[in-house]
Amino acid sequence: MVSKISEHLDNKDTVICYSADLTAAFDLLRKETLAEIMVSKGISIHLIRIIFEYLSNRFGYVQIENQRSCVREIKLGCVQGSILGPFLFNLYTSELSKVVSPWQAVAYADDAYVIINEKDENKIITDFKETMAKHERWLTSIGMISNRSKTEVVKFGGSEIKEIEVGGVKIKIQKSMKMLGIWVDSDLRWNTQVEKTINKCRSLGYSFRFLNRYLTRKEMRQMFLSHFVARLTYGGAIWYLATNFNQKQKLRSVYFKQVRLILRDFKKRMNRNQLALTLGVNNTDQLFFSLTSGFIFSILTSCFPTDLFESLLSRSYFNERNEGRMVIFRDSKSRISWSNITTSAHEVVQKWNFSWINLSKNVFKNKIKELCEGKDNPFK
Repeated sequence: MVSKISEHLDNKDTVICYSADLTAAFDLLRKETLAEIMVSKGISIHLIRIIFEYLSNRFGYVQIENQRSCVREIKLGCVQGSILGPFLFNLYTSELSKVVSPWQAVAYADDAYVIINEKDENKIITDFKETMAKHERWLTSIGMISNRSKTEVVKFGGSEIKEIEVGGVKIKIQKSMKMLGIWVDSDLRWNTQVEKTINKCRSLGYSFRFLNRYLTRKEMRQMFLSHFVARLTYGGAIWYLATNFNQKQKLRSVYFKQVRLILRDFKKRMNRNQLALTLGVNNTDQLFFSLTSGFIFSILTSCFPTDLFESLLSRSYFNERNEGRMVIFRDSKSRISWSNITTSAHEVVQKWNFSWINLSKNVFKNKIKELCEGKDNPFK
């Protein structure tokens, strides 16, 4: 989504992205409608029968202590919390792309986003209203309930608009949107994401100070890597390279503050390189480089026909001097293009100073680790 939005903005388009809020989505799936959809997709009738039986004859009750309600039949739903549930819901809503065409829909289970782009800023408002209306009619036809008042909308580029009225309901245009735990700003500058990340990391400060009294350095290091670093780097493969120098400095500061705490270097005798070396951890650039490298590598080597894979493949060529490497080139040098997948790939792939095309994920991961720790480390 972020890559597609940045590509449109780089082409001087105005973009509107919205996410329709579904009420009790998984619990409203109709098994009869699902069976019809599966038949239309050519799925084996035997498999359809198994799934239909799986969703049939389900009953439930509520129990509080020793009190139990009457047993009722559950006629709708695809068993929320089950492994199969999201896959069935994907099938159930698989026609969304056709419904909102020619605009792009990015969806998994009940998380769905629609991206609308136009050169004409006035026309994009009309397109949004029409697309939203079609989307809601389709949801109603398959038994879903859309809560228009909770629809999230962000406008990227163009003049500022505070709200859009759709069918008598005023929908507020937000400055940022939370997508699977990542905050995307309307200008793709990542200020909200960086602030939220830093606040989450700082919230661990008191706990770390308390635990540091009782745990060994090895145990504190494990806590640091599993809790603090996990929060710091969440989604970093998407947003870190697009942040500016000041944002990176803030992230480094909150990171090394915790490292200094664990090492009890309160008089600041050690610099940041010494802190990282003493605790046996990477610096922030190395952390995000490793994360982004793994992300790009998985896309390039999976060969699944996704938009990201096709985007990278169309902007790549093989290095004639070394058959085991591929070069990714950038289409644009504008600031907004730093949120594009090809720019991220260009930045990290050129640092992979080894043949990588035929490597397994584990071997590649070890190569990146050696690169970050070796004498050719580009992040010293």
